[in-house]
Amino acid sequence: MSDASRWRPQRQYQRLLFDADIDLGATGLAEAVGFDVVHAVQRDDLRIASDDSLIRWANDRRRILITHDRHRPSDPSSSRVAWEIAIRGGRVINLGPSTMGDPAKIVGTLLVTYSDWAGFFDRQIHGRVRVHPGGTPRTQTQDQLLQQRAALIPPDPGDFPGRLRNREPGRSRRREGNSDSRQLEFPDLRESDSGDVGLDQ
Repeated sequence: MSDASRWRPQRQYQRLLFDADIDLGATGLAEAVGFDVVHAVQRDDLRIASDDSLIRWANDRRRILITHDRHRPSDPSSSRVAWEIAIRGGRVINLGPSTMGDPAKIVGTLLVTYSDWAGFFDRQIHGRVRVHPGGTPRTQTQDQLLQQRAALIPPDPGDFPGRLRNREPGRSRRREGNSDSRQLEFPDLRESDSGDVGLDQ
């Protein structure tokens, strides 16, 4: 096996969406090692989209969102991100700040930590992973995010996480005009070699 093929990602983890805060130069490098990349700044509908909208767009198209955003608990956008993953699903990789502005370090970190985040998504399907060069990845499953968000809401009779999971997502902040509001699940692409189905056209 050649060194190049050893690093080539599996089909189900080739499809990435780079957030606008990812150096544009990382796109070509990532594609060179086998990733299929869409960069938010190259699309008018994604350039100024909120983080939760980006996650929804990526989830709809079976892509993993790559971002430098820290999503700190004190940041209001962090709650929207957590809710989006918890309720509708999605896969997010948060890169450490030391990779900012360094395309080679961005792609290198994705490759070096590949077995960690790919293994996590194999087991959990939906969730969030924080990766740092030389550090141990931190993971949060969809259920953990749901429980964390539910714990911040005043107690209410009944199974709150269960009711959330079964409810229809609200449409008040939907910006893409996607009429399918069902919770999405990723198909098991390992059992298919059909390739892309033109979702990004």
